[in-house]
Amino acid sequence: MKKWLFLGLILMISCSHKIPILDKTSMVSLTVSSVSNITFTIKDGNEMIGTLGNSGILNWERKVGTMELSIIVNDEIRELLLIEILPHKSHNIKILDDGHFIERTNFRKLDNNWKIFFKNGLKIMKLYKKQIILSAILFFILLITQKMLNFMLKKRKIDSLLLDAKQERKKKNFSSAITKLECAKNIDSKNVEIWQKLEDVFQESENFEYAIICRKKIEELTKHCKMHKNRLDKVDLNIEQIILRLNNENLKIKNINIIKKMKSGHSGALVFLAEVIMQNENFLHFAVLKIEQNNLKKITNNNLLREINGYKLFRKYWQSEDVVPCKTVLISDINLTKPQMQTSLLFTFFADKKNTKNVCTLQENLEKEYQTGLAVFAELRKMYERKLNTLDCVKFKTTREHFWHILELKIDEIQKFNWQKVGIKKRSRFINIDGKLYPNISFYVQEKKWNNDAFNLHYYPIQGDLNTENIIQLPSKKFVLIDFEKTRETILFYDLTFLISCVMQNFMLAKLSKKNHKSAFKIIPQIVDLVSGLSTKTESTFHLNGFWEIIKETIPQNLSQNSQKGFLLSLCAALLLRSFYELRDYQKKTDAEHLKNGLFLYALSCQLFQHFITPKNVRISESFDFPEIK
Repeated sequence: MKKWLFLGLILMISCSHKIPILDKTSMVSLTVSSVSNITFTIKDGNEMIGTLGNSGILNWERKVGTMELSIIVNDEIRELLLIEILPHKSHNIKILDDGHFIERTNFRKLDNNWKIFFKNGLKIMKLYKKQIILSAILFFILLITQKMLNFMLKKRKIDSLLLDAKQERKKKNFSSAITKLECAKNIDSKNVEIWQKLEDVFQESENFEYAIICRKKIEELTKHCKMHKNRLDKVDLNIEQIILRLNNENLKIKNINIIKKMKSGHSGALVFLAEVIMQNENFLHFAVLKIEQNNLKKITNNNLLREINGYKLFRKYWQSEDVVPCKTVLISDINLTKPQMQTSLLFTFFADKKNTKNVCTLQENLEKEYQTGLAVFAELRKMYERKLNTLDCVKFKTTREHFWHILELKIDEIQKFNWQKVGIKKRSRFINIDGKLYPNISFYVQEKKWNNDAFNLHYYPIQGDLNTENIIQLPSKKFVLIDFEKTRETILFYDLTFLISCVMQNFMLAKLSKKNHKSAFKIIPQIVDLVSGLSTKTESTFHLNGFWEIIKETIPQNLSQNSQKGFLLSLCAALLLRSFYELRDYQKKTDAEHLKNGLFLYALSCQLFQHFITPKNVRISESFDFPEIK
């Protein structure tokens, strides 16, 4: 319809030089005279006017406008004149012996067709303005009506096909359902609903390869993949090409769909959630894909190799629990024995599911479905309590030795960190926080003798970096742990205390301000009471919905005195480690938010550390005022 409108406008304007321009005096008289003895035939456009010969005269009347006057001798055009006839004038033309025009009176010669094309076209449009506007309105009404009718007919046909496909699905006749949906897709290839139903049928019929193709198309149509593409462009990384290039005997991938990017850890590696179909298999794997590139940061393959070893250790001791990934595969384009690689990938396969739409991290689930996420904390606590009941082996160490063992991976970095730069004097034994003295934990980290009290604690291989981003929730409401780079044998409950410190950071620090941070220090005494079983009552700090529910669900019940002490010591170490991460990021990025978070977590760790170091006979020179939290 549009092309016909466009073509009509062009034809109207192009033919306009042959259409007379009418006014009140629309008819004029024309005279053609000859001074030649040759016989001429005169034509006005295609209309025969008459014949001239022997010096005759020819008169006729015509409307004003553009005239194409031709002189024909023996069926051959001798002269062709394009002229404009003006109103209120008499027009005369004389013809020479050879048949050429010589004199013109009151004619305006138009040598260029384009002048006529535009000028007369505009005149016609002005003259017939109302008719043109009405025609355009009618055209657009017809166009809209046609579009609506086409849409209604298309929708009616699609709805009929979808209904037929639904009935075929109920009968488990998947091939027929797919045929119906393919017909609907051919009618409207940009209909997301059709692609979603196609994906569901492919999932149900266990045709996962085509289900992944449908998922990619849905992401493209809903523009979810736009962010995904942008984030890949930032690091100049094409995941599919890398996987195809590095695909080897250890990892035979038939198809892969990168669902979303996950939050990167402190190592800086890129982490993605992916659906994978392996060669010679007909089921869907769910996997976490970790990619490290040396051109982004100076990352060696030691991180990924450490994660492989950590996964093997964790799987060996926790295989009875249904939270361990089924397999982990590391591939690289350079021999792993070399110290550095150009590109390396780590696949952690953790589920074989027919429906993986609702897979997300625990942090994402807490924001969407709080109660479902809360149940994970309770399950984790029960899992560690079950393990505690089966352990007989304990290690007898001093408080300092237990503390150092927890921080062994980062103890050197914590000691060398420039605490002075963030306002913390690590050479001072005590710190003044809101008028109360607490042991300065950065000082005692460097001291070799500060508490010789020894007690037994259960040691066991743990995940080592348990936070809400490293727990994946599945549609079945189960969960699985990922990221085993820091897996090692240490105090059993360190995983739970590190998770509590993560909850503190995610729930509290966003609402922390200069006015309310003093009241936030009441958290530590309440946690101590919860661990020791002295009280189960808690204050609603900052009116944080769900904060204390999570803490209560995570803290183990009925712990022995040594286990209570070990739990608090682990929490103290976890808070210090998180504080170190935040303050280190502040020194790299100079973001005030990191400074605020780091100082607050540091203050909490010092407050908890007083249960192991008690200030006695403190000199003024041995303490300093805690930096103001802004």
